[in-house]
Amino acid sequence: MKTAVRSMFAICTCLCAGAVQAQITIGDADMPSAGDTVRYSNTTTDADMADTGPAHIWDFSALVAGAEGADTMVTVSSTPLLYQFFFNNGLLYPLYHANFAMRGAAIGLQGFSIDNVFDYYKNDASGYRDVGFGAAINSLPTSVQRTPVDWIYRFPLAFGDSDTSASAFQVSVPTLGFYGQSQMRRNSVDGWGTLYLPADTFQVLRVKSRIERTDTVHIDQLNLGFAIPEPESIEYKWLATGMKEPVLQVTTVGGVPTAARFFYHPVVITTG
Repeated sequence: MKTAVRSMFAICTCLCAGAVQAQITIGDADMPSAGDTVRYSNTTTDADMADTGPAHIWDFSALVAGAEGADTMVTVSSTPLLYQFFFNNGLLYPLYHANFAMRGAAIGLQGFSIDNVFDYYKNDASGYRDVGFGAAINSLPTSVQRTPVDWIYRFPLAFGDSDTSASAFQVSVPTLGFYGQSQMRRNSVDGWGTLYLPADTFQVLRVKSRIERTDTVHIDQLNLGFAIPEPESIEYKWLATGMKEPVLQVTTVGGVPTAARFFYHPVVITTG
């Protein structure tokens, strides 16, 4: 009887271990949508980003939380009306008909500025992509398509997948000329397994995104144009089902870690 119990316990242990280590896939249901808010904590790390593979364990439980932040996804219709030209018209621009928008980063170079930015995203069963942005360019509201769009992920996403995505945009800049950017994204899913964070544990896929960008500026008054290559950046992203954004992301530029953030959900303390 005892032998049978031990055998059953061993079988259950093996089954549970196998379930914990089961490889996941990521799809459109695991991406954000309008109304979502994802909280995170900024941090730093010098971990070896080459540490990856199948059935892998990543231990980031010693990360120290820094400044807190949040990404909030809003409806396209709630963004400035003049930004919505390409992104809220499924009849004329079906490839750019966005599901939601999110605040983007401002850009400032000598002679022009791009601020009050909203990035627009389209998500469906085929993939998750950045389709363009709206911004005040030298204070003039403008809607800008990415042509072609930037495929952030293609679905379903599983270990061993790889793909490339070329994207670009160009905008006219009042009193200057134009500003443009071309980008090449190279994705590889190079690991799956268990990720340990300071307060959470996730089953994850790791995606390595190598990104090469070149900025282009043309000054009409001087009839002068020039390209400014940016250093290669690499985004290491650990994705978990249902979590909307990477539960951990580390970005390197020129091989040097420049930013890191991880999923953060503040503890709600009930008083009474």
